[in-house]
Order: sequence, then structure tokens, then C-alpha cells
Amino acid sequence: MSRLGIYAEMIEEKRKAAGLTPAGFREDGTDSAASEKEEMLRKLYERTDAHLPSGIGGQSAR
Repeated sequence: MSRLGIYAEMIEEKRKAAGLTPAGFREDGTDSAASEKEEMLRKLYERTDAHLPSGIGGQSAR
């Protein structure tokens, strides 16, 4: 299952309609908050991975 859970499809559709990549960035490269979003996304994944059982997810699984 996606990290977006049951709302993944709805979120993906909204991002696509807004001209954003699947990660929520502008496709034309003019996203002034891109570095902030990347940092927030990195922290979100770190927190999520920290709550997973050993051997599931995390950096070793990528």
C-alpha cells in the first residue's frame, strides 16, 4: 500500500489536476518552496520508517 494510504488515489488526482508531480512539486521547475517540501518529505518518511517493524521499509529496503 502507498504511504498515502486509502486517500492515495484522491491525492494523486488532485496533484495531477494542479500540474504537480506525484511528490507534490511543480512540473515546470518553478516551485519556490521545493527545498522546504523536500526537507519536510524527508522528515515525514524518517518518522514513518522509525515506527515500522525491523526489516520493513526504511533506507535498507529502498
